[in-house]
Amino acid sequence: MRGNHYYDEFHIKHPFAIVFRFAATVWPLVLPYCVANIASLSLLTLTKKYTRVDVSILPTAHAMMSILISYLGVSKVNLAYQRYITAQTGCGHVMMTLRELNQLAITMTEQYTSPAATAWRCQTKDAIVQLIHETVAVLRDERHSAALARNVGHRTGVGIDLSSKIGTRGSVQGARVITSGSDDPMVLVHSLRSHLYTESDRVCRKNDGTGEVKIELFERCKMIDQLHEFTVSYRNLLRLASSPLPFPLVQMGRTFTAVWTLSLPFVLIGDDFAEDSLSTFTFVILLTYGFLGLEFLSRMLANPFGGYQRDRVRLP
Repeated sequence: MRGNHYYDEFHIKHPFAIVFRFAATVWPLVLPYCVANIASLSLLTLTKKYTRVDVSILPTAHAMMSILISYLGVSKVNLAYQRYITAQTGCGHVMMTLRELNQLAITMTEQYTSPAATAWRCQTKDAIVQLIHETVAVLRDERHSAALARNVGHRTGVGIDLSSKIGTRGSVQGARVITSGSDDPMVLVHSLRSHLYTESDRVCRKNDGTGEVKIELFERCKMIDQLHEFTVSYRNLLRLASSPLPFPLVQMGRTFTAVWTLSLPFVLIGDDFAEDSLSTFTFVILLTYGFLGLEFLSRMLANPFGGYQRDRVRLP
């Protein structure tokens, strides 16, 4: 099955493919620190051998610090993973509600074939597409989403004129073009709600010989309810995008991880590890990869809507 391609490729056909995979992993981010630690360990080893200068630190204190770092690292990854799953579920529900809204608009008005009704359906589709673009843009901008969540205000002048997208269909007489003068999706939602409820009642009419037939009230309310579901999901995503992980937790985790990882060479040049240099270099790489890998992974998962680290390494 195509949906299980990732599972089949990396778990059945090639069981060690995950271990040696480099693309779409944290290796590109962690590898420079591994090289830096190896270089530092080599320099300290040569310094101790030829100059008899010992700058090693107690491994016991370093081991006690690793307990705290492990707890902070796992806690951050768990919190970040919960954010990632919540964002994935919310985005899926947003897209599902908008797709369902578009299908409802087509299905409930397909019997009305007038030019105004056709233009109304086209404008509804274009407004939904614009709503998707504006929603994604807001969620990717953490500062803007925080401002909208606090109702501070929004930037103006970046709306999309749907008449340019509709073309000749938007020039039908009696059809209203939906425009948004801001990049707040709720402004467009308000216009779209009026478009679905009021404009549909005005343009979706026909005469079948026995009298005038128009769109039913419950059909218009059904489309409004679908748009309301989008609003609820969007607000949940906006709250998630505007509420990052607590800064003290992030600061403590990064500080202790950096200090512990970069001080590894000073521990491993001690007398307890000097006899077997090959295993020492190996464990420097593995420990640096493990602890810094968790740090970079938590940074990617904590920002599921975009950002620097997320753009550099895409999660499979």
